[in-house]
Amino acid sequence: MKKTLYGAAGLSLLWTLLLWMFPEASLFSGKAEALSTAEIFQRCSPSVATLLVTRKDGKQSLGTAFVTSAGRELLTNFHIVDGAVSITVYFSEQTWYNAKRIVAQDPEKDLALIWVEDRFDPPVPWLGVSRTRIPEGGDVVVIGSPLGFDRTISTGIVSGYRRRGTTSLLQITAPISEGSSGSPVFDGNGRVVGIAVGAVKNDRSEGINFAVDAEEIAAFLSARPFREKVASKSPPRQAVPMSARKPVPPLSFEEIMAKLELARPGMPASQAGQNLGEPARTEERGRNYYCNTWDFGDQKALLLVWDRNGVVERSTWVEYYRTKEEAAARVQSGLDSAARRLGKPSGSSQGGNVWKRQDGIVVGVEQQSGRDSHMVIFRLGR
Repeated sequence: MKKTLYGAAGLSLLWTLLLWMFPEASLFSGKAEALSTAEIFQRCSPSVATLLVTRKDGKQSLGTAFVTSAGRELLTNFHIVDGAVSITVYFSEQTWYNAKRIVAQDPEKDLALIWVEDRFDPPVPWLGVSRTRIPEGGDVVVIGSPLGFDRTISTGIVSGYRRRGTTSLLQITAPISEGSSGSPVFDGNGRVVGIAVGAVKNDRSEGINFAVDAEEIAAFLSARPFREKVASKSPPRQAVPMSARKPVPPLSFEEIMAKLELARPGMPASQAGQNLGEPARTEERGRNYYCNTWDFGDQKALLLVWDRNGVVERSTWVEYYRTKEEAAARVQSGLDSAARRLGKPSGSSQGGNVWKRQDGIVVGVEQQSGRDSHMVIFRLGR
């Protein structure tokens, strides 16, 4: 009886319990198990996401990424997220998240690790990286987002192993198109053996596609480097928020709402003062109508609380940006987060939308531009 309990049946029960207890467990176990292409897709595609990247100039581009840990981290190519001011991660049209920051990057290896600010709901399994080298002629499967067509599956073989500088690459025949960069490349057991990085495309070539080798990926994930991009001979450009060496990421929508709740409309102004501390300055804007300002210089933002007759009327979180495009990217990120949590907007405001909550409080996200600055505003009011 005991032998049976702790034999195959017992191990199976233990594995089932572990998967139940840890839903974000890795899809990779050490045991090699040959899978069909359909099985690889079914097992691995939920962990592959489409990236929509917005840059400082307002231009957008597509890419692919995949979940590499239970900590909401996704691996992609550095060239996809280089210069980004916002990154939206789409698992489907109904499920998307904002990448809060780049946590590791290596321009030479063309690898970057991004972190998603919200907990995956439902949990997303993470993909394990195999260190087993596929022989030339071995089969590979790629799942990515060519031209934004998410979770597109393609197959091919390993044509050879190449080097680009100090980086080891797989040459594969599985097609790589615009938007496919960052796609995981799988072996026949559903394990990641590379990450798609690009292709040779001209009138004389066909089917010459490349992926960064799994050995490079494993070393990158272990070291988690943050190497800066090599400067060119052109004048240095001020780094954008997401690719700075030590970025100060903007607060998430939830963090901003939590700060605004400290000065909730309808609350006595004295209570808001206790929650926030002494304001940096107080201005009288009319009879019995004041504006208290709390500075948060590290975020280049201000929290403004308006009060009339000793009661908070409206509280606002303001962020200042150097360009209209940076502000537009930030406000779009805020609108997306608000829509996910509050549903369909109940109206529009200057350069944004408003939502009316069940408690009667109105939430607003909007963009305003002045002569010398561009503002993104998150507001609570009645």
